[in-house]
Amino acid sequence: MDLIHNFLNLILPPISLIAILLLLPPFLVYKLFNFSIRTFIPTQNLAGKVVLITGASSGIGEHLAYEYARRGARLALAARREDRLRAVVDKALRLGSPDAIAIRADVKEVEDCKRLVEETVNHFGQLDHLVNNAGVVHLSLFEDSPQQFSTIRSIMDINFWGSVYCTKFAIPHLRKGKGKIVVMSSSGTWFTTPRMSVYSASKAAQLCFFETLKTEFGSDIGVTIVTPGLIESEMTGEQFWSKSQIKGIPVESAERCAKAIVESVCRGDMYLTEPSWCRVGFWFKVFFPQLVQKSIKRSICSENVAGKVVLITGAASGIGEQIAYEYARRGAFLVLVDIIEDNLMEVSNTSPRLGSPRLDHLVNNAGTVKAKKFERINEISDHHSIMDVNLWGTINGIHFAIPHLKKTRGKIVVISSIAGWYPLPTLSIYSASKAALMNFCEALRTELGSTIGITVVTPGLIKTKMSHDWVMWNLITCDKIYGDLFSFDGVCNFVLMATDQRNFKSIIPEESAESCAKAIVRSACRGDSYLMEPSWIRWLFPMKVRSWIGATVCLSMFLTREMESTRGHFGRKINPISLVSLN
Repeated sequence: MDLIHNFLNLILPPISLIAILLLLPPFLVYKLFNFSIRTFIPTQNLAGKVVLITGASSGIGEHLAYEYARRGARLALAARREDRLRAVVDKALRLGSPDAIAIRADVKEVEDCKRLVEETVNHFGQLDHLVNNAGVVHLSLFEDSPQQFSTIRSIMDINFWGSVYCTKFAIPHLRKGKGKIVVMSSSGTWFTTPRMSVYSASKAAQLCFFETLKTEFGSDIGVTIVTPGLIESEMTGEQFWSKSQIKGIPVESAERCAKAIVESVCRGDMYLTEPSWCRVGFWFKVFFPQLVQKSIKRSICSENVAGKVVLITGAASGIGEQIAYEYARRGAFLVLVDIIEDNLMEVSNTSPRLGSPRLDHLVNNAGTVKAKKFERINEISDHHSIMDVNLWGTINGIHFAIPHLKKTRGKIVVISSIAGWYPLPTLSIYSASKAALMNFCEALRTELGSTIGITVVTPGLIKTKMSHDWVMWNLITCDKIYGDLFSFDGVCNFVLMATDQRNFKSIIPEESAESCAKAIVRSACRGDSYLMEPSWIRWLFPMKVRSWIGATVCLSMFLTREMESTRGHFGRKINPISLVSLN
């Protein structure tokens, strides 16, 4: 299998470049043709439609309410500040909304989310658009964050889980009328800045989660993901500018942004960046990540880890186990962490004994996965553990390790996943957790500078117990083709029907955990900022970015339309904070 990966590493880059060059001209022609068609096709008529907007008491949410009102929509507005909310309702009625109600709710509470959807449906009898706009931001260096984590956890609870809860309860009603979901993400998901690490992580999780839902919903429910730049609101007030130290970037009015969002939703767009010039930053991030994240200078020589102290979470099996062996071969002292004590003892027997009380490398490998279509999840709380282990376990470990790593100018290795930027059906929460993890680390890198190195690893399909349990290729069935050939969904389903999904495992070769671990340790010792392993998978990313046609071909290997609901609760859970030092 390693021979196959070596072959793919050699031939896939030039083939991908040729494919992109060949696909780009027809893709641009298609985009122009599609734009011309949309110019003459009337957009959705919002008169009488029922729209639920969270975070509607100020900023973008408030002006979205006014824009929907001008188009004759009936509104259900939700926020925590009831007095401000009622003022927005009154103005919306004056602007032309036939009916509007105010619902006091806190989206980080599950019961509040359930109640606001029920009140909306009970009052209007239907739900056509759900606008997940509620959000908060906290500006501070991660290292200076309080150790209780209550403040920064609330950011994830509101920005990510709030939109997840509302969407969960709204899905049955949106399906009835082929409704739409609008998601207010942020350009901070791909252009990370210091002092906004957890905020960027929450928005990246949100974006990846709804990209995954898009693959699950098909054409039944439309999803429009908005990534605004700096928009005039309470969030971008005087305190924001003083703490963020961002200078020279123009701010767009919330009214202009809201108008662009509603027009985009009515057209059925999948993505919107507003103002549109902000997307230039995305291209720089894709093609010149080291230039954007130039806070770390890649070392020319490989680091000698002999005698260094390395802490590895999730070290009892899989990638974590093989990373332990690779560090051991290089003479490092190891601290291994896992909940499976028997396996952990076996791994520790191959490792040198711990030397001086110090910490040089922290390897955050612990993770868990549960695969199930989001719509078929009965209790979302059962899937909180995915975010707790994959994201918060890593954040907690890094927070307490930073003071020790600074003393040794150490390194942090974070094991993310290809699912963090290539969302797969049934893995919505898992993909969100990995996307949040990548964004958090990128923002943290800008804060730490060259004091502590950070290597973010995005593995593909690696031969481990976790990938063995996740028998996705045995679960896939194809649904009927829907949509037309001028839509992403129509072409995607056509490719799906033409592809034998039962050959998934043979189409996507597994790499051995040992080979992956060697590449990870080499990359960390070189001081790399990023590693994709096997390396050929990096060529899927530009194809996804440059062309939906290329993305369709790649997604056809992964996407599903119907997954068996009785399978999918598997994967071991790891507690990365139960530190066990093996002397």
